[in-house]
Amino acid sequence: MQSANPHVGEIHLDPWFGHYAERATGLSASEVRALFAVASRPEVVSLAGGMPYVRALPEDLVSNALARVMRESGPAALQYGSGQGVPALREQILDIMALEGISASADDVVVTTGSQQALDLV
Repeated sequence: MQSANPHVGEIHLDPWFGHYAERATGLSASEVRALFAVASRPEVVSLAGGMPYVRALPEDLVSNALARVMRESGPAALQYGSGQGVPALREQILDIMALEGISASADDVVVTTGSQQALDLV
Protein backbone atom coordinates (compact mmCIF):
# COMPACT_ATOMS: atom_id res chain seq x y z
CA MET A 1 0.00 0.00 0.00
CA GLN A 2 1.36 3.40 -0.98
CA SER A 3 1.39 6.27 1.53
CA ALA A 4 -0.82 9.29 0.87
CA ASN A 5 2.17 11.52 1.67
CA PRO A 6 4.78 11.33 -1.13
CA HIS A 7 7.47 12.68 1.26
CA VAL A 8 7.32 9.80 3.77
CA GLY A 9 10.80 8.40 4.34
CA GLU A 10 12.63 11.48 3.01
CA ILE A 11 15.20 13.22 5.19
CA HIS A 12 14.79 16.98 5.58
CA LEU A 13 17.25 19.28 7.34
CA ASP A 14 14.69 22.08 7.49
CA PRO A 15 12.79 21.74 10.80
CA TRP A 16 9.89 23.67 9.26
CA PHE A 17 9.52 21.31 6.30
CA GLY A 18 5.89 20.34 5.94
CA HIS A 19 4.64 23.61 7.41
CA TYR A 20 5.06 25.76 4.29
CA ALA A 21 2.25 26.56 1.89
CA GLU A 22 2.05 24.14 -1.05
CA ARG A 23 2.75 26.98 -3.49
CA ALA A 24 6.25 27.27 -1.95
CA THR A 25 7.13 23.71 -2.98
CA GLY A 26 8.59 24.61 -6.37
CA LEU A 27 10.49 27.72 -5.27
CA SER A 28 14.22 27.81 -5.85
CA ALA A 29 16.97 29.90 -4.28
CA SER A 30 17.21 33.48 -5.48
CA GLU A 31 19.63 34.52 -8.20
CA VAL A 32 21.20 36.96 -5.73
CA ARG A 33 22.01 34.09 -3.40
CA ALA A 34 23.60 32.22 -6.32
CA LEU A 35 25.63 35.33 -7.21
CA PHE A 36 26.94 35.62 -3.64
CA ALA A 37 27.85 31.91 -3.64
CA VAL A 38 29.99 32.36 -6.76
CA ALA A 39 31.41 35.72 -5.63
CA SER A 40 32.54 34.28 -2.30
CA ARG A 41 34.82 31.72 -3.96
CA PRO A 42 38.48 32.60 -3.24
CA GLU A 43 39.54 32.67 -6.90
CA VAL A 44 36.82 35.17 -7.87
CA VAL A 45 37.25 38.94 -7.67
CA SER A 46 33.66 40.12 -7.91
CA LEU A 47 32.76 43.69 -8.71
CA ALA A 48 29.05 42.97 -8.26
CA GLY A 49 26.68 42.40 -5.42
CA GLY A 50 28.06 45.11 -3.16
CA MET A 51 31.05 42.98 -2.21
CA PRO A 52 34.29 44.95 -2.52
CA TYR A 53 37.52 42.99 -2.86
CA VAL A 54 38.53 43.36 0.78
CA ARG A 55 41.63 41.14 0.52
CA ALA A 56 43.27 43.97 -1.44
CA LEU A 57 42.73 46.50 1.35
CA PRO A 58 45.75 47.26 3.56
CA GLU A 59 44.33 46.08 6.89
CA ASP A 60 46.74 48.10 9.03
CA LEU A 61 45.92 51.37 7.25
CA VAL A 62 42.17 50.71 7.36
CA SER A 63 42.41 49.77 11.05
CA ASN A 64 44.35 52.95 11.88
CA ALA A 65 41.92 55.12 9.90
CA LEU A 66 38.92 53.52 11.61
CA ALA A 67 40.49 54.01 15.06
CA ARG A 68 41.20 57.68 14.27
CA VAL A 69 37.65 58.31 13.03
CA MET A 70 36.18 56.67 16.14
CA ARG A 71 38.47 58.71 18.41
CA GLU A 72 37.58 61.96 16.66
CA SER A 73 33.85 61.41 16.04
CA GLY A 74 32.78 58.63 18.38
CA PRO A 75 29.43 56.93 17.75
CA ALA A 76 28.38 59.73 15.37
CA ALA A 77 30.77 58.18 12.82
CA LEU A 78 28.52 55.11 12.68
CA GLN A 79 25.40 57.07 11.72
CA TYR A 80 24.13 57.96 8.27
CA GLY A 81 25.35 61.33 7.11
CA SER A 82 23.66 64.09 5.19
CA GLY A 83 21.85 63.12 2.00
CA GLN A 84 24.41 65.13 0.01
CA GLY A 85 27.44 63.92 1.94
CA VAL A 86 29.56 65.20 4.81
CA PRO A 87 30.17 68.94 4.22
CA ALA A 88 33.93 68.68 4.90
CA LEU A 89 34.26 65.91 2.30
CA ARG A 90 32.27 67.90 -0.22
CA GLU A 91 34.62 70.87 0.33
CA GLN A 92 37.66 68.63 -0.21
CA ILE A 93 36.11 67.36 -3.44
CA LEU A 94 35.61 70.98 -4.53
CA ASP A 95 39.30 71.69 -3.82
CA ILE A 96 40.35 68.76 -6.02
CA MET A 97 37.94 69.84 -8.76
CA ALA A 98 39.44 73.36 -8.63
CA LEU A 99 42.91 71.86 -9.17
CA GLU A 100 41.49 70.31 -12.35
CA GLY A 101 40.10 73.68 -13.45
CA ILE A 102 36.50 72.83 -12.63
CA SER A 103 34.52 75.60 -10.97
CA ALA A 104 31.68 74.30 -8.80
CA SER A 105 29.86 75.04 -5.56
CA ALA A 106 29.03 72.73 -2.66
CA ASP A 107 25.48 72.43 -4.03
CA ASP A 108 26.96 70.86 -7.19
CA VAL A 109 28.58 68.00 -5.25
CA VAL A 110 26.68 64.96 -3.99
CA VAL A 111 28.55 62.15 -2.26
CA THR A 112 26.89 58.77 -2.80
CA THR A 113 27.23 55.48 -0.99
CA GLY A 114 27.91 53.61 -4.20
CA SER A 115 27.96 53.63 -7.97
CA GLN A 116 24.37 52.44 -8.34
CA GLN A 117 23.08 55.35 -6.27
CA ALA A 118 25.12 57.77 -8.39
CA LEU A 119 23.74 56.28 -11.61
CA ASP A 120 20.19 56.54 -10.25
CA LEU A 121 20.72 60.25 -9.65
CA VAL A 122 21.97 60.97 -13.18
